[in-house]
Amino acid sequence: MPFQPLQEPELLRVYRIDSGKSNTLDNRNGGTLAGILDYLDFCEDRLLGTGDYISSFEVLVQEGYDDYMEFAGGKPRNDSASHGKHVGKLVKAEGYVWYSFLQGGAWSLQRKIGSLALQEVYEFLRKPPRHQMNLSDQASQLETLFQEKFTY
Repeated sequence: MPFQPLQEPELLRVYRIDSGKSNTLDNRNGGTLAGILDYLDFCEDRLLGTGDYISSFEVLVQEGYDDYMEFAGGKPRNDSASHGKHVGKLVKAEGYVWYSFLQGGAWSLQRKIGSLALQEVYEFLRKPPRHQMNLSDQASQLETLFQEKFTY
């Protein structure tokens, strides 16, 4: 993806699967809620481990977006480190977006909003009628749960 500059800084709500204790996005990946639910489906299908929480953050993107960089344990997983200081962005489908945040990049963490245990998330999504919704609609419902639990 070529660099996509912003006309002005953009405030994002970013979600991440983690321990619930982390207060940073340095050298980490995150995404929209639909992107996170898509990732959880991917992990579940392959019996991959993830974290135990979905955490919500507010991030100010200062200059724009560049290639997405996959991190594992705070280190780049592939050789896409060439995107430099900009927030990495990968649009998998409309609303399904993953982000990467290089430490010291052109972004700033405004605040951590809060964390929900994955067990609570799964229980919430399994209740009718949510259990029959597509991921985008489930993400909208889950956003409502975050808003109810935490101050936005």
